[in-house]
Amino acid sequence: MLRDMAMKYYLEQDYNCAESIIRAANEKYGLGLNEVAFHALGGFGGGCCAGRLCGCCASGIAAISAKYIHTRLHADELAKERIERFTKAFIKAMGSDLCDELKKRYWKEDYVNARCRRTVELAADFLELEMEQFMTEDLVDVKGEK
Repeated sequence: MLRDMAMKYYLEQDYNCAESIIRAANEKYGLGLNEVAFHALGGFGGGCCAGRLCGCCASGIAAISAKYIHTRLHADELAKERIERFTKAFIKAMGSDLCDELKKRYWKEDYVNARCRRTVELAADFLELEMEQFMTEDLVDVKGEK
């Protein structure tokens, strides 16, 4: 389960929200990302360190991009469609894609290491659901059943 993998990074290894999601996605989906890629995503934690775009959302987009962009985004309509679908669905499911808004909903200070734990858990569940749907669509496409 992607949630368990993300929590391992978030709670046990003290990675931020963006780092935890992308590391878990890399592990689960074999994205082939290296430490430089992980570092590049680290700055998205804390809403780009400014309460803006949620790091979980950014890393979800990065995971989908790593899996489905084969050359560049504007040359890959399927990847573009999936990223747009994910982003809109993330906003609908989570209530926002803004860190400051999500903190109002999910931030917990009443237990140790909480920080954005609930957001990371929900975002991991959501990304897993979306990725599973994309992979199911891929299988249907390969079988020619679409």
